[in-house]
Amino acid sequence: MIRASKLPFKNFQYNIRRARALARLDGYLEDILYNEGKRTIGVFLTVADDFTQSSIMKDIMKDIEEALRNRLKTELTEKKRQHYEKAAKEIVKRLKPRLKKIADMFEDVELVMDQTLLEQALIVAVSAFEVYLHEITVSIITLNPRVRRKFHEEIAGALSLSKLEGFKEDAKRTEGEIVAESVRLETRKIKNLLKRLIASENIFGDAEIEKKIHRIFECRHVVIHRAGLIDPKFKKATRFKGAIDTQMVITRRYVLDSIRLLGNIAQKIEAGIQLK
Repeated sequence: MIRASKLPFKNFQYNIRRARALARLDGYLEDILYNEGKRTIGVFLTVADDFTQSSIMKDIMKDIEEALRNRLKTELTEKKRQHYEKAAKEIVKRLKPRLKKIADMFEDVELVMDQTLLEQALIVAVSAFEVYLHEITVSIITLNPRVRRKFHEEIAGALSLSKLEGFKEDAKRTEGEIVAESVRLETRKIKNLLKRLIASENIFGDAEIEKKIHRIFECRHVVIHRAGLIDPKFKKATRFKGAIDTQMVITRRYVLDSIRLLGNIAQKIEAGIQLK
């Protein structure tokens, strides 16, 4: 059996949940802005509705309504119309700057929803996967002498006193870090690495999944390094049919599917560790 720390996968799961939350937040905001919050705020209102529909609450609410109606009637008869007109103007005057702030807030929310949250969700998910690959590689190399021997040439060629000192003379950890330096967000390299680490012939399973994972990596690269603008590398790698320098558009469904696919690969790696 191949031994490995549980911490890399635990951290990966936490960060994947963060990525999924960002993507879902985009949906919540969209519902609030364009659907009157029926799917989000509506959930809370339904709870309140169910509560107020109870027979006791109905009686209480009826008494409150009647008391307010009587109070308002008394107020209207005792005070003149001019008083309420003045009060209304005062309210408008006080609310005007606040309404401007609220409008600015909604404008900011709409701007963030325009790809920003989805892009950040994708970045968090892919970065979490990259860190997971690095940390699980370090863990496997550190804890498994038999696997460590498979990487003897790479380790011997890169081992140095400065690297040993960097990890407080922990030779096994240093060897793990040397191997982990080869981790790249390239599907071919990931396949080759995991074949040597856990004897997985093809961690992606088939060419279609590998193609999807490759596209996810390329999308993340464009978001980070090109602010989402398509470049020639992306067009070539993904066979994108749009023009160069146009804004890449990703959907919530695509981001959630990408998060799921990356999670599945990590699960397969964990299963490979347990089964060996």
